[in-house]
Amino acid sequence: MESQQQQLKYTEPTTSEVVKTAEQASLTELPPAVKFNQQLRRVGTQTSTFLVQLPDYIGGLFNDYKQPIVTVALIAVTFITLKVVLGVIDALNDIPLLIPTFELIGISYLVWFSIRYLIRASNRQELSKVLQSLKAQVLGS
Repeated sequence: MESQQQQLKYTEPTTSEVVKTAEQASLTELPPAVKFNQQLRRVGTQTSTFLVQLPDYIGGLFNDYKQPIVTVALIAVTFITLKVVLGVIDALNDIPLLIPTFELIGISYLVWFSIRYLIRASNRQELSKVLQSLKAQVLGS
């Protein structure tokens, strides 16, 4: 078992191969530096003009769409606040004996409120006056 090795021979490239290589090289040439610098300056000028006018664009956009922007912002803040409150409540639910303590406090307040305001007619009238004044303050009438 003899291994046979082939010897590679170097051959001179033909003229047609040299011409093809020269054509390929001319296709991959970079554009002149002058054109590139002009394009770069033009893009830089457009970018700087846009950045200078950006506060005016944003101010005009806010003035034109103030009500919808404020509405969307309030909805987003409400959603985030709700998520935070639910997270805090969930964290409080994980603390042992805290839920029964809060339930006991709530039941105690309900009993006190019922005895204080709902048993006697004079106290119910007092509660009615307090609720009417609160309604007038909130609704403005």
